[in-house]
This record gives sequence, C-alpha cells and structure tokens, in this order.
Amino acid sequence: MSLNILTLLFTMRSSIFLPVLSLALGCSAAPHESHQSIARQASTGNASIPGITPNQAPAVPPNQDDCHFQYYTQAIDHFGQHNGTFQQKYNIITDYFKPGGPIFFYQCEEQIYLDCVDTSIAVSWAQQTNGIAVVLEHRYFGKSAPFGATDPTKQFEEYSYLTLDNVMADSVAFLDYLKKNVTGATDSKVIVFSGSYGGFLSTVYRQNHPEAIWGAIASAPPANAITNNSKAQDYYNWNIWLNNVYQDRSAEASSKIKNAVSVLEQRITSGTNLTSLKSELGLCDVPTKTDFPLIQVWIQNILNYAAEFNYATLRPGRGSAALPLELVVNITQTQIDPIQILNETLWMWFEPLGYYPCIDYKTNNALWPSVALIQQGVFQLVTCKYFPESSISDWPNGTIFGPAANPGAIYESSCDALLNVSTPTMAELQTKYKFTPEDLQNSTRIIWSLGQYDPTSGVSPNQPGINAPIMTTDRNVSRILYTSNMAHREDLFAPDPSDRDTVIQARAIELESIKGWLGWYDL
Repeated sequence: MSLNILTLLFTMRSSIFLPVLSLALGCSAAPHESHQSIARQASTGNASIPGITPNQAPAVPPNQDDCHFQYYTQAIDHFGQHNGTFQQKYNIITDYFKPGGPIFFYQCEEQIYLDCVDTSIAVSWAQQTNGIAVVLEHRYFGKSAPFGATDPTKQFEEYSYLTLDNVMADSVAFLDYLKKNVTGATDSKVIVFSGSYGGFLSTVYRQNHPEAIWGAIASAPPANAITNNSKAQDYYNWNIWLNNVYQDRSAEASSKIKNAVSVLEQRITSGTNLTSLKSELGLCDVPTKTDFPLIQVWIQNILNYAAEFNYATLRPGRGSAALPLELVVNITQTQIDPIQILNETLWMWFEPLGYYPCIDYKTNNALWPSVALIQQGVFQLVTCKYFPESSISDWPNGTIFGPAANPGAIYESSCDALLNVSTPTMAELQTKYKFTPEDLQNSTRIIWSLGQYDPTSGVSPNQPGINAPIMTTDRNVSRILYTSNMAHREDLFAPDPSDRDTVIQARAIELESIKGWLGWYDL
C-alpha cells in the first residue's frame, strides 16, 4: 500500500467532520468545461494548491465580530504531570438565564477556529428554559493550544497532554468555574451536546463524569467506528450505510455511479488513452495503470461528502453547495458518458471552493482543504491516540464505490511511524471509558441522534438491546433518535429558514426530552 493511500485515509474523516467556502453550484452548471482548460495548463508534476496549507480554513471566521470570546486559564495536565496552564477559548450567553436554569454546554469539535455559540441550537434551548448557552474550544485546536504547539509530527512532548482524560477534565474544570462565577448557577444542571467526534465526546462525558454532566445530546457519534479489527461483523458499516443512502435515493443513479467507477477502473488498468483521461477528469497528472486506487479514494470521498453534508442550505466550512446529494443524482440523469458522470461529480464539489486547479491525487493530504475547517494535523493525532477510525476508510466489494479498498489496514503502523503513537485497541478504549455495548445498554440520559443521509449513523449506537438500551417507558434511559431527511449533526445548528420539517421536529423532541430529564413535569 502506498503512502498516498495511507495519508488519504485520514481525510476520509470529514464526516465528522466540517469545513470550507460558500459559492453554491447551480444544478445546470457544467463543471467539466471550466476545469478542463485549467487542467491542461497544470504542471505534469504534482501541482500545489496556491495559498492553501493542510490546516487552512477560510481566512476570516464568518462570525468573528458577532460575539465576545473569552479565555479560561486551564491546567495543561489535570493529573500532576505538568504544573503549567494555557488559555482556553470560550463564548457564553447568559441573557436568558434565571437562577437554577440549565447550562447548555457545546463541546466544540475538531475545528481550526471556535464558532460563536449562537450558531448552535444552544441559544434557542436556553431561551426556552431560562438557561445558559456556552461553547468551549477543544484543547490543542484553534487558539487553545498549550505551549502554542502547532506540529504534532515534531512536537511530541508538547502534544503528550492531548489525552481523552485531559479533554474530559478540561470540561469538568471549566463547568465548575462557570457554576462558581455565574450568579445563580451553582445548582444548574449541565446538558452537554455536540456532533460527530463531539458526539462521541458527549457520550463519554456523560458516561465518565455523571457528577458534572446531567444529560447529553450526542449527534452523529461514531462510537462503533472505533475499531482496528477488520474482521468485525460491523467493520464496513460506514460505507455500507453510505452505499445504501445512494441506493435509497435513486437506484438508477446508484447503478450509473457504480458503472462509471467500473468503466474508469477498466480504462486505467488497461492503459487506454490515459493522456486524454487527465483532461477529462481534470487531473494534475497523466495516470498510470496502477493509479486507480488513488483516484478511487477521491471519488469515494466526494460521494461521501455529498451525502453526509446534504444540507438544505450551504453551510460554510461544511460543503461547497446546498443539497449536494441531489446535484449528484441530477448529474447521473443529465450526463450519458460514465467518465463525465465522475468528472462532474468531482468538480461539483471542488470547483466552488476556488483553490483546486486540478485533482492532485498523488500528493499527500491534497484532499485536506476540501474539508478545511477541520484542523487535520491535530485531529490525526486524536484518531491515533484514542479515537481510531480505520474502518471508515474501508469498504467491501459490492458497493457503488468499486472494488474493495482497505487503506485502514495500515492505520496503526502509520500512527507509530508518523506521530510516535501506539494506538489502543477498541476493547481497551471501550472498557476504560465506559462505552462497551453493555455500558451503553445501561446508560441514562443520552440521546444518540442519527440522520438518514449521514454514514456516521452506521457506526453509532443504533441497535436497541445490542449497543443501546431496549425501549422503555423510563424517559431517563438513553435512546436513539433517528431522523429522516437529515444530514450530519444537522439538528445542532441554530434554527434557519431552510430547515427541513424533520430536522425541526428532531430538535423539538430533544428539547422535550431535556425538559423531562430536568424534572420539569414530575408529579
């Protein structure tokens, strides 16, 4: 397996992900016409992406001036290994708070900058419950980096304090600080919420610190993707779910995509007119007969993004068009040539971003800017240390993505080679942090919110009696909330006029569940 596949597997975590610009692409656009001329001018070597580094997000956060950020003096280590501190960024709104009201605590995800809390559902919930809305930046992300650390591939000592125990302890310490410093909040109950990786954190927060966290809304939490066992029965569930999203949306479109990938494989492996293929797909290089797996990864990634981030409106940093899944389906209906189905699908995503002159599939990490809001380098370390997700980069035979691919097979060795980290096993992590199937079956006051379009739903707690509690009349028992017509962690965004009815209803159900947890209507 080449190093390119190794490094590309980390980009497939976009699911969880979140990132990039905002120019919508109309359904009638023909992306192949514009990018082909660019591709013909591209270097025959590996082209660079001007002005873009692997961790670069939009230059100015879209809501930078909309809220007041503050900093909390946080311990670098909570367990006696270092006595220093760092400044951890947060944003809080107390306008609606009345003594004893709840604290809606948004644990920020793997982002390169901190969003204002009013971009989340927290403010709406706070308004309706006399609560506090607050968001805390994750240690080592954005501006909250101990030692000012920037490079986990070189600064091993500085990043040694990036542990799940410290991440959880950060939140406990911060929440204790809030309760002591906001008048009337001493006895306030905390509802943590977040999505994707943050949904996993919300789950383990509640499981490991019930004294601090009263309840959790865990949207799109890929807890069951944390596995290094390729023989596990549910190992391929991420991409099986993704495959089914396309087949459920349009059996015809799925068949055409699968055929297009097969045509591409045959053309590349046979060496047929590869010079022309460079122009037809907008590649930076003329492919060789062995390059199909590299290009296949890019195709699978974009098909993943189109489903996972199938939001009704453009979400800057999380996509390049509104309703991208619908755009892919439309492409299959209007384009006859199989290669051009793939071409238009790829450039449906890349062209609006504005910084992909061509598809640089041979350059390590060239996909990172396509989901640029994720601070990929640091998140790569997180996935090696305590959040291994090799399964999401692999798929079996029989999907629309073409022949089985298993770049995740070298996951652990890559962590050791690149980041000097030995990855724990799934069993070790589940046992230590209390999210074994048995732990989750016996859990209380967690909602795992899953969306139809989101492949994370395939690797989240999703089976009552197996990796989640059985149904019960006790509303304090944890449960699954499945929402049709919903994309990745979409329920956690602030209300928007474009919101689909099912998403609005999901938020309403979550709020009513929270009221029940708080004992509002206890007799």
